[in-house]
Amino acid sequence: MNIGVDIDGVLADNNKFIVDHTIKYFADRGKPIVNAKSYSIKEMFGLSEKDASDYFRISASNYINNIDVMQDAKDVIEKLKKDGHKIIINTARPLTSETLEWLKHHGIMYDEFASSRHYNGCKLVVAKKYALDVHIDDAVDEIKLLSPRIPVIIFDTPYNTDVNINNTYRARNWNDIYKIISEEFNNVRNVPKIY
Repeated sequence: MNIGVDIDGVLADNNKFIVDHTIKYFADRGKPIVNAKSYSIKEMFGLSEKDASDYFRISASNYINNIDVMQDAKDVIEKLKKDGHKIIINTARPLTSETLEWLKHHGIMYDEFASSRHYNGCKLVVAKKYALDVHIDDAVDEIKLLSPRIPVIIFDTPYNTDVNINNTYRARNWNDIYKIISEEFNNVRNVPKIY
């Protein structure tokens, strides 16, 4: 199977980064969390465009270089590779040497890296190009875009708990992902894809 894997919120533990870094950054500036269930830092802290832009400019390199890998992600991906699956990174992140170095540093195995920014910002275009059989994502908009076409494993987060749509499976962690792929998609011919 060709398995699409998002980075932020799936491979990279952005929730831990928010707890360890982002909350302190904004608390020091008198900005508490106003919407803990938001995917957007701007909405989470009720920021102006300028405040959000300043934060991303200051924090981008720290985030890309220092974010932790999601627990068990490396080991489960290795098991998936040993089972004969291909791993295609399908991310909205730009293809940068920092991101590639982060993947290498953490020993994340993959077959292809695709930035949806090079495909009109659309992960569905990447899914078609690489004939993905299933995609793993946390972002609500991406889940809604992809799930009518291919199965999506939703990596459970506070901002996607209300998503309950057809052709999706929910995983609390990477071991759940392995179990879903092993049990639900053990025969690739049974995976419904509508490109």
